[in-house]
Amino acid sequence: MLVTIIVVFAAQIGARSGPGRVAGATVVGQGAAAAGAPDISSMSPREQASRLYDRVMRLHEEQKGDSVAFFAQMALNAYAAIPDLDMDGRYDMARIAMVAGALPLAHAQSDTILQRDSTHLLGLLLGADLARAANDEARAKRMETTFAAVAGRERQRNLPEYEAHSAEIESALNRLTGTKKP
Repeated sequence: MLVTIIVVFAAQIGARSGPGRVAGATVVGQGAAAAGAPDISSMSPREQASRLYDRVMRLHEEQKGDSVAFFAQMALNAYAAIPDLDMDGRYDMARIAMVAGALPLAHAQSDTILQRDSTHLLGLLLGADLARAANDEARAKRMETTFAAVAGRERQRNLPEYEAHSAEIESALNRLTGTKKP
């Protein structure tokens, strides 16, 4: 059911812009290819999605809203096309959805992570951020309290997604507990 919702949501995003286009965007030649952009056609769907995630997050940090909107839609479509999306992919998709303003999609990813693993650090971080975005401070605090309580044990699992997002986990842990990983 949740996968169906995600696919329908991603299809709606794509339908609003048409195949290969983003709403309001005008294609002006081969500028990206000429500028030395990587050829993502030779990459796996997961590699393409990861590249787009990195680009969207970088553009978001640089406060380039128009570019975020342009690439976020492509990234969300790329993640939606990956069969059996893992926890890392769900986290990435949720973060992209958050910066793009697609909060229902972000909630769906966070809920799926936490349904599969109620102490997953990335799911708890997402849940806290989404609760805060909804002005539900009590829920955000509960998620953060759980995160801080299970962080030591969870990090010992050495999950690949924990390594990939170690800076975010460390930052949250330092903010919540004032401690650093030994």
